[in-house]
Amino acid sequence: MRSLLLLSSILSLSIAATTTANASGYGIKVNSTILQGRANAGSGVDSDIFAMYNNPAILSQLGSKYEAAINGTSILPHVKYNDFLNNNTSTSNVAQSRFTGGAAFAAKLHPCVTVGLSVTTPFGLAFSYPNTATSPVRNYVVQSDMKAVAISPTIAFKVNPMLTLGVGVDAQWTEVKFSSYPTQAFPTMLGTAKGNAWVARGTFGVLVEPTKDLRLGVSVKTRATSKLKGDFTATNPQPVPAFSGKASADLPLPTTISFSASYNVTPKWTVYGDFIRTNWSAVNAVVLRNPIRDRTLVGDWKDSNFFSIGTDYKLAEQWTVRGGLGFDKTPTTTTIETPDSPPSRIPGIPDSNKIWLAIGGSYEVKCVKFSLSYGHEFFKNARIEQNAVPALGRPALSGQVKEHVDLISLQINYKF
Repeated sequence: MRSLLLLSSILSLSIAATTTANASGYGIKVNSTILQGRANAGSGVDSDIFAMYNNPAILSQLGSKYEAAINGTSILPHVKYNDFLNNNTSTSNVAQSRFTGGAAFAAKLHPCVTVGLSVTTPFGLAFSYPNTATSPVRNYVVQSDMKAVAISPTIAFKVNPMLTLGVGVDAQWTEVKFSSYPTQAFPTMLGTAKGNAWVARGTFGVLVEPTKDLRLGVSVKTRATSKLKGDFTATNPQPVPAFSGKASADLPLPTTISFSASYNVTPKWTVYGDFIRTNWSAVNAVVLRNPIRDRTLVGDWKDSNFFSIGTDYKLAEQWTVRGGLGFDKTPTTTTIETPDSPPSRIPGIPDSNKIWLAIGGSYEVKCVKFSLSYGHEFFKNARIEQNAVPALGRPALSGQVKEHVDLISLQINYKF
């Protein structure tokens, strides 16, 4: 009963605190403070129970009967858009800082069977551009905001000392808000769409421990489509009922395939590595269906790869320090194949290649473990180019986005 009450309190706090911000595509890798301290290296082999979202098989490493954890991450982005068509003028910071929280609980039911439940925030973004007549991107975006919460029950089966199999299900709630001036025929009419949906996805994982010092993890998270439904409101500046009504869009959640490894070089020193392939080409055309005109917001994305390496070093029985380096390739491009092609890189999702540098540490006392991490993401300057398509209410766009993000995260694990 005590464990159920604790879990209930943790999940309530996590959901209340959960919001998100920008990252690769619209996916974020901030579900674990410990993993953030290594730039996500070892995401499928780490013993932190938050890693069950990445690879359910890691639950076999649970070192106690029960474990609970809670964390929070401040995402502090800085994004400016420089417009080449308007004397190289730049906006102020258009990205919104966000706080994202998570919670997890695991229980060993049998020496070979462990179950868990996690609440994480796997996707999100938040941008707000100037809502003025002189804004160069007003026909593309004024505000784009996405929040996602995944509730993931998980189970792991230890087949033998070397092999563990795991499976999990994500029940994910997603909410998206998007606004722009959708048509040049009515240049002062702002359109705002807001919708949400639940969707389920599966995760399948394997953990192999060929020696006491080597761990290998492989996992697959299945593709799903979040069928967002909600309302579209037109204002000019008062509500315009003739152009308001229902809105909908199909948002792809891509397949990911992850390979992770860790090796104990010495009893105090462990190295980690990660490779993640994300099927972002599933984002071929996201269409916002609304009363004014169906509009393709984004598309033509490419599959992308993520690489990271990291290390832990145990300074003493209670202290561990860590660090990592990651590279995330963007799924977006600046290529314009035809004037009618869906825009790939847009101001509302101004993604580009990034390097992630991270440090962190943990302190353990009795049954409690405190972890802290800091990360800085260096984004390559991203060109945004779009041809004018007057029939779609889309003017020409030529500019560049400059971006960097700071991540500060704290986590508490409790074993009992």
